[in-house]
Amino acid sequence: SDRLSDGKILSKKETSINLVVNVGKLMEVCTNEKILPKYWDFRNRKVKSIYPGSLELGVRLDGVRNKVLKEYRHAMEKEPKPTFDEIRELIRNTVNDTLPETKTTDFLKVYGEFLNEKKHLVKPLTLKKYGTLTVTIEDFIKKNPKFNNLCLHNVNSVYDTAFRTYLIEECKILNNTLDKYYDNLKSFMKWAFENGYHTSIDYLRFKTKREDTDIITLSLEEIQALSALDLSNNPTLEKIRDCFLVQTYTGQRFSDLKNM
Repeated sequence: SDRLSDGKILSKKETSINLVVNVGKLMEVCTNEKILPKYWDFRNRKVKSIYPGSLELGVRLDGVRNKVLKEYRHAMEKEPKPTFDEIRELIRNTVNDTLPETKTTDFLKVYGEFLNEKKHLVKPLTLKKYGTLTVTIEDFIKKNPKFNNLCLHNVNSVYDTAFRTYLIEECKILNNTLDKYYDNLKSFMKWAFENGYHTSIDYLRFKTKREDTDIITLSLEEIQALSALDLSNNPTLEKIRDCFLVQTYTGQRFSDLKNM
């Protein structure tokens, strides 16, 4: 519709998206983003899903809002309390990304902080999965010197092409495993974005293809034959076979059995 619920006619020109903040007084700050009013959800104050690029713009606006709230809270924890003019300047600098650099943007250093936080929040196997990416990125950098001192804002389309080529040609990684590496990478970049280490949203455009795989199953007769197989002359294989059979009978993963 070209009208709002109160009957006002929407402009057919792109309009600035402003951030309105109540800090005792209302202040309005331009986010440097524009949109046609017909694509803006005025009730919920967000981009409509029908807008091309709604995901990227929505993430950018959410990031600006979260960063402003974080910087405002930090400012209000200080003594003496900042004045309205100081808060206004802080919010403008936050929105325009002109705050003095206080955090490292070095990829591996920030990834180390990511791992330190996650070790208290995720299971050991998940942490190990995240750790694998560290080793892979380090090797990638060694073989691609132009990415020495890799920073978060350099994780863009150029990086995507080079890293994807490395995984496929150097590591011989197929689509589904490639997808898992990128899942880890995007989880980290999202965490770093939300914690104010960078403002880039290029990582959202990294696409991978997950293929359906054939599931191979054993028949009851094959399981019974495996169970009856005499492996007494090879204790190692016997233990492996027995462990596999327990998994088959109970549906437990190997990691579950290992931790019992």
